[in-house]
Amino acid sequence: MRLPILFLALFVVTSCNNIEYIKKKTPRFSIEIASNLDETTDLNDEAILQFKNEFQELYLIVLEDSKEDFVFYDGLNSQDPKIRVKAYANIILDNLESSIDFKNYTGYISENINGCEAINFSFNGEDSESGENIFYYVTIIDRPTHIYQMFSWTLFDKKEKHLKTLKKMSQSFKPFANNLKFKKTTN
Repeated sequence: MRLPILFLALFVVTSCNNIEYIKKKTPRFSIEIASNLDETTDLNDEAILQFKNEFQELYLIVLEDSKEDFVFYDGLNSQDPKIRVKAYANIILDNLESSIDFKNYTGYISENINGCEAINFSFNGEDSESGENIFYYVTIIDRPTHIYQMFSWTLFDKKEKHLKTLKKMSQSFKPFANNLKFKKTTN
């Protein structure tokens, strides 16, 4: 009798680690979201996408900023996408540092996500309201007219459990070639 229970327990543990992903689309990009997250509207008023799983303490928001709104910031007018994405990341980091006491900050990690210049960084810090130690994983992605911020978080003691999922979601960002529809011309 113990053998079937052991196999059942092994199946449950194995199936919990195999997370499926669901593609979500906006007019400018798509992203794959872990299927254990539910879409929500209560995390951030400015987010164009937001997902959560309160039971697992796992959250993700995607913010979209038009570059026209940042014309006067150093670096954001650069023709070099590496300079632009770093300049935007500096703005975000400055804002975060004013409200969170950083620990285990990774620094900027540059990467290319599906043809887009991007920067990742992570850190943990204490939530001022709950006192909980929170792990944050941030990805900044540069596009010709917009810059995207993918901001995800979980409890620090759940970091190892969720880090692979957080990375996979941020690396799944796929821009659409353009969002213009061309009319077919005939002679």
